[in-house]
Amino acid sequence: MTYTVSVTNNDGASCAASSFSLQTMVLLTGWTAAFAAPTLTLSPGTSTSTTFTVTSPASVTGTSYTFPVVVTNSANGSYQATSSAVYVIGSALGSTLNVAVSTDKPTYTGGQTVSVTARASSGGSPVSNASVTFTMTKSNGAAVSQSATTDSKGSAVGKFRLKRQDPPGGYKARADAVKTPSSGSATTSFTVQ
Repeated sequence: MTYTVSVTNNDGASCAASSFSLQTMVLLTGWTAAFAAPTLTLSPGTSTSTTFTVTSPASVTGTSYTFPVVVTNSANGSYQATSSAVYVIGSALGSTLNVAVSTDKPTYTGGQTVSVTARASSGGSPVSNASVTFTMTKSNGAAVSQSATTDSKGSAVGKFRLKRQDPPGGYKARADAVKTPSSGSATTSFTVQ
């Protein structure tokens, strides 16, 4: 994860430029952290930024970790500022699940059952226990919905029985998947004759 660190030299205009060193503390075993520029030189009243990159080991567990970032005036250690970077494990809030949706056939007739399959994944891995809402929108705009939960393979199935009097034409099947804090959706089309 990469963060941006901004530093401002609040010295008065009559002062010389100052160097500031950037450090972090409390790194856990297996973690790495580095500043793109660990020392910044600034004239009075100016600001600049650098990046701070934190990498966790693949085996890390938990939800979030906080890393202090300390900026110190190299000429006078009593001039110091501290902030924090928060490293969140897993999906970021509001992130998207990858959702694929398909029907078992491209064309149906009244009285048949439309089987809609949704597959949810994140980072190439299936997402189990995601709540999926299936919505079938008929050619006349009427919609019907039902819910399911993804299995260990990231799949969920919704089944819609077509009535003989359902209008012919183009229909849509949509799957909206949610596993807090992530969500995603996909739509496919099929025809009713």
